[in-house]
Amino acid sequence: MLSNLANKTLARLINLKNTSVEDALKQLIQKNLRLIAYKTDTAHDIYPLPSAIIDENFIFTGIYDGKAAEIELLFGYDDKNITEKKIIKIGANQKNPLVPRRSNFTVRKRLFNFD
Repeated sequence: MLSNLANKTLARLINLKNTSVEDALKQLIQKNLRLIAYKTDTAHDIYPLPSAIIDENFIFTGIYDGKAAEIELLFGYDDKNITEKKIIKIGANQKNPLVPRRSNFTVRKRLFNFD
């Protein structure tokens, strides 16, 4: 519940039961990387929603229509300045170990190892 509230308000949840004081302070001070937006014509029901705070490990899920999809992910530290773009190609003929099913996709990979 708190995690959903944090996402809706563009905040970050810091669980002090599972985090050291030093790590919690570091999370408070540093800027949060966000998934600013995504661009696609063939996918829908995509999560996380735009403006969600992410870290170097995140899950990107959704449903795509048709035989192929291309999704452009836009990242940044605020909603105005895009600092990085990544393109994910999904298709029936595509050899992509990140996509287990043809019509549903789940991308789970370290953010900085997309290439």
